[in-house]
Amino acid sequence: TFKIVNPNDQTDLTTIQRGSTEDIDLAVAAAREAFERGPWARMDPTDRARCLFRLADLIENNATELATIEASITESLWRLPKQQTLRLPTVATGITPDGSTRLEATPSPWT
Repeated sequence: TFKIVNPNDQTDLTTIQRGSTEDIDLAVAAAREAFERGPWARMDPTDRARCLFRLADLIENNATELATIEASITESLWRLPKQQTLRLPTVATGITPDGSTRLEATPSPWT
């Protein structure tokens, strides 16, 4: 294990398990197996959309706490992690409540 330390005041935030390359490979293989053959792969698109919207709600409802944790770990300004956290639910904007997707043409400076 190793400690995650708050760089601002050097207090211990938490302790996490140290992993090896083999641990990562096993985790990735298990995640792929679950994604391709697990409940998510068999789930109705409407139920998937419901899960994603629930996740977006949880992120939005806990944005302040998530941003505070991120700011304490990265020593960044609090407003930057909060802006990033609040942007996360936008990944679901292309998903309709019935689980179908829609594409919208949005001008982008990167295209």
